[in-house]
Amino acid sequence: MALQPSQVTAKPVSAVPPPRNGGTRSPAKSGPGNLGSNVRNAALTVFLLYCLLPATWMITAMFKDNGQIFSTFGFWFANPPHFF
Repeated sequence: MALQPSQVTAKPVSAVPPPRNGGTRSPAKSGPGNLGSNVRNAALTVFLLYCLLPATWMITAMFKDNGQIFSTFGFWFANPPHFF
């Protein structure tokens, strides 16, 4: 048995009930239950440094001549710069 177009009713958008929590997210956890997140953030920070320190050393080494690369502080530019 097919429904006739006059028998089909569509609900208006306003008839949809609102979310139970009022549409807001629950507050972030804090305290000892958040230890896993802190460990993850610490591990990601260590990995970020592990990736960025060699890149920083390469950029500063571009401005040094061969003698200055290992005789000066590795993460600072040479004075005077020797780029070319």
